[in-house]
Amino acid sequence: MDCFGPLGVQSGVPCAACEVRCAVCEARGRKTDAVDTRGVAMRLTSDVVAASPQFQNCVGLYELDLRGLGLEALDNLGLLQDRFGALDVSDNRIRELLPFPRMVKLEMLLAAKNRISHIRSGLLARLPNLRVLVLTQNLIESLYALTELHHCQRLRTLVLKENPVTAQKYYRPFLIYLLPSLQYLDFVRVTLAERQAAKSLFGGNQQSKQLWNDLKGAMPPEQIAALESIPYGQTSHASNTVIDNELTQAARRAIENATSIEQVNAIEAALLAQDRRAIELALKTHEGKAHAE
Repeated sequence: MDCFGPLGVQSGVPCAACEVRCAVCEARGRKTDAVDTRGVAMRLTSDVVAASPQFQNCVGLYELDLRGLGLEALDNLGLLQDRFGALDVSDNRIRELLPFPRMVKLEMLLAAKNRISHIRSGLLARLPNLRVLVLTQNLIESLYALTELHHCQRLRTLVLKENPVTAQKYYRPFLIYLLPSLQYLDFVRVTLAERQAAKSLFGGNQQSKQLWNDLKGAMPPEQIAALESIPYGQTSHASNTVIDNELTQAARRAIENATSIEQVNAIEAALLAQDRRAIELALKTHEGKAHAE
């Protein structure tokens, strides 16, 4: 079998550093019985990173492909040196998303087909520009396991299909409320009506306080603090400024008169986030382009 390790990837010959197939060979797309029967967990090393595909993906991000390596944890991500805009760790054995090192360039994290049941506190706060998170076919069961997502100030697309949590009664409105920037949940676009309905459910009136208490009642004690850190009526990054009807109507008129899809997307995103400053900025940009034309 040709070696997939860094010493043999160019020539297609076995590694000069080992007399048998190296760990990278065993894991990289050609898994053998040796990997599973020995029960040895594959770890992320510099050799594994060097041997893994690295390319510009279809949305223009520089991606590292770590799929199907048998990884049980992502504990050496400092090796990546914040070089990648997209990271694919799908189809591994990861049980928990542990805190990442600070990765400013990372915009897309693909972690489908793992065994993830929990997102460790502090993880997502270190990914300030994360826009896409895919966790399809994992083991997330409860809403409290997702409270850490409120740190994702720029998350636009979240996919949790085929997780038990999707059967929870308030699954969709809870996440829409938790993430003002969210535009797509499970490949379905978030509407302004859904945003307003989620705000009425979780936004601070007596009924919503009871709902929060009901949710906390199903949580282990160590998770209640995470939920209580999100104040009633807003998430940690939502605007405190009221969006009046006049501004909403102006934004809708601007959408109708927009001359490009970029203008439409910018105004719609600001409306969905209920961020007055973002709406005003989008309208000002739209007016400037209209005058220029």
